[in-house]
Amino acid sequence: KHTITPSKNVSSAKLDQVPEPKMTLFRREQVELGYRSPSGPGAGMFNMGNTCYLNSTLQALFHTPAFVNYLRFGGHENSCGSSGFSSCTICIMAATLKGTTNTNTMKPIKIYEKLKLICKHLTHGRQEDAHEFLRYLVESLQKSYLISRKVPKTVDNYTKETTPFNQIFGGYMRQDVVCMRCKHISTTFQHFMDLLLDIRQADNIDTALGGYFKRENLGQGENMYKCEK
Repeated sequence: KHTITPSKNVSSAKLDQVPEPKMTLFRREQVELGYRSPSGPGAGMFNMGNTCYLNSTLQALFHTPAFVNYLRFGGHENSCGSSGFSSCTICIMAATLKGTTNTNTMKPIKIYEKLKLICKHLTHGRQEDAHEFLRYLVESLQKSYLISRKVPKTVDNYTKETTPFNQIFGGYMRQDVVCMRCKHISTTFQHFMDLLLDIRQADNIDTALGGYFKRENLGQGENMYKCEK
């Protein structure tokens, strides 16, 4: 019998830590969790034709303090080596964020025009899934950052996972599989950019997270997990 225990905490033992990246692009300590300056609610957004998924995603991101701080004060626009609004998703998002502070309502037209840059299969005028759009948008932001920093494509994944957007939204899940016979513990780490929580049986986020990280027994009989020892 084996027990699986997902954990968000990493022990101090070297073998129990996420491998170190060859280089760190953006330090975790650089993430500012609270708004640097007071900020009220941003502008509303016009529906440009089945763009509810796009508008709701942008509104959620533009009310995430760490993300807003990076777009406003991270200095990317001054050092961007890409072609700015033509190919850099970060520059486009920063410009759109600025547009939400100058009016009561606005059209996020720069993002809408660059749907194909964010994801090739997104189509103008068609309903899309907000969560899917969010994942593609964050991935596009990461690609733009790596390109602007001229990071080689051959660099290790752990380095790629130190972009500002990984540091803000991503993380690693530690998973311990414990053999109930010999007590051997097998530890693995899985990178994530979001967690899909079951909220049907939860009254708050803490309860939902508790359900996500609860212990599990890995099968019985033929389906039992085989200890690597």
